[in-house]
Amino acid sequence: MRTGGREIEAIETDGAGALEFIPNAPEKPHRWMNGDHIWMTYGPNNTIQSFRTVTATTRTEKPKTKDMKEAPAPALTWSKNMLATFVPNSSSLDKLDQSGDFRYEEGDRHAKADRALLDQPNNIITLLGNARMADSTGSADADKIVLCQTSGDFTADGHVTSTRMPDKKKDDSQGGGMLDEDKPLHARAKRMVSRDNHLDIRYEGDAVLWQGADRLEADTVEIDRDNDLLKAHGHVMSQLQDKVKNDDPKDDPPQGKAVKTSGKPALKPKADPPPQTDAGQAETKGRLHVFTIVKAPDLNYNDDTRLAHYTGGVTLERDNMSVHAQEVHAFLRNNSNDSSLDHAVADGHVTVHETAADRTRDGWSEHAEYYVDQDKVILEGGDPHFTDSTKGSTRGDKLTWYSKDDRFEVQGKPQEPVKSLLHKKTPAPPQ
Repeated sequence: MRTGGREIEAIETDGAGALEFIPNAPEKPHRWMNGDHIWMTYGPNNTIQSFRTVTATTRTEKPKTKDMKEAPAPALTWSKNMLATFVPNSSSLDKLDQSGDFRYEEGDRHAKADRALLDQPNNIITLLGNARMADSTGSADADKIVLCQTSGDFTADGHVTSTRMPDKKKDDSQGGGMLDEDKPLHARAKRMVSRDNHLDIRYEGDAVLWQGADRLEADTVEIDRDNDLLKAHGHVMSQLQDKVKNDDPKDDPPQGKAVKTSGKPALKPKADPPPQTDAGQAETKGRLHVFTIVKAPDLNYNDDTRLAHYTGGVTLERDNMSVHAQEVHAFLRNNSNDSSLDHAVADGHVTVHETAADRTRDGWSEHAEYYVDQDKVILEGGDPHFTDSTKGSTRGDKLTWYSKDDRFEVQGKPQEPVKSLLHKKTPAPPQ
């Protein structure tokens, strides 16, 4: 006791003890704290100043608000050490520092870290060291995670990995596309910011996202799930895999190991995303897969229109063809089971290069169109010209070639003949 014997100075328990903080107003939370050994210090007027314990557990029950059907789930924590400080001259918790195998649970929201700091007035939790948080929508791991308990928004920094579980399908959702709602979305970056119940997500610093064999890399990636938009900036590389007609989903490798949580299971992300595939073909279980790889400084994608707009100097590589242009509009298939390329439109200093077993083909124009199923290329604008290493070169107002059946069409300008230079085959000398 303090001098005079009327005020408490400190309390220490010889063994396990418990504290209950009864709210003095209906809108305040009700708290319980337990520990194996408790040290408490008091300020003036017998108001608690700090609380320290080992082998700590806490339970916090928040009151039900008018717009709630039922009271929120209690918030539970566990840690080896705990230090609580209180607002001066009150019994209101100010800061809570828990270290040593910290764990947190509130409904289907879970978290763990080496150390956790609670800023009670602002309702913010900071997780430090091997931080992880997860709920029914997915999970995030990082060196540091800052979580707003009120909104659920969080920021993750350092060695970030995350998994976003498939969304519940909207009435007008068709699946597929770069934001396929039917597949888990895995990501890796230096920093991640999640807002609005994970509908607005931003990845910063060497960001890599992947769904199955589809992959996206960039300095920064922004996802607006509410409006089905995706933006990527800086060293953008996207990889999309064609759907093989006889693909059986049962043959696809699993996306990850299931981790049981309260509610919907989340997937544990792989340590690393699938490696970038060389533009062209890859064989899996005897099936031939074709990939479309696009590199550009910037990408804007709209999942409603299935349109990916690449700008700033673009390279598109596919199978035995490469396209270079100032910008490319890539249209993905409007199919829930296929997010591959349907056709592409290129503009600005376009060059097209195609290789085959016995020849190479090159085309130049200001505008070009490529149609996958027809294997057709159209060149227009800027004096289009075309060269075939075995047949010669051609100029015209509009040039079209079909690679599959080796067919070529030329449309000349009005009152101007088509110009062609054909290679003449030299007859073999007599035997």
